Amino acid sequence: MPRLFRGHVAIPPLAGFRSMSPPTRCLFQRAVRAWVAVALLALAAGCYVPVEKAPKNREVVDPCAERLHDLAGRLLMYRFAEGHLPASLADLPKSGAEELVCPVSGKGYVYRRNGPAAPGGEGQMVVWDATACHNGGRWLVTLAQPGGEAVTAKVVWAPEAAFVKAVGGK
Repeated sequence: MPRLFRGHVAIPPLAGFRSMSPPTRCLFQRAVRAWVAVALLALAAGCYVPVEKAPKNREVVDPCAERLHDLAGRLLMYRFAEGHLPASLADLPKSGAEELVCPVSGKGYVYRRNGPAAPGGEGQMVVWDATACHNGGRWLVTLAQPGGEAVTAKVVWAPEAAFVKAVGGK
């Protein structure tokens, strides 16, 4: 049995361990302890989950964007069940009275079943804010069916100039 000094931990014998001189053996034990400590720290660091900071752009959670996201999901469900989009947003199943109103402006969302092409040409706009009350722009729900695949819905922010151009305004 290896002789233990105060504060030392016994390390199982390795090949040639007994043949080492006591000072070399002590250095070897310290090196092993250091490597064990480094390994434990690495394991502990691997378990650390960093908290993500909110992005500084428009991907920050916005109550209007969240409401439109829920509305987009309901539109897709309706289209899947009925084979077409509803004539108006009132035809969607109800899940809250305030859902069809922008929480910032207090105005109802605009809905066009056959809306104009979205800014950037990715799909068509079907729902959007009535006013540009979100940092000079509007939140939109766009629907696209790329290459005849399944219909997808996106909630995107568009600056007012791009929105006006897309709807054929000034």
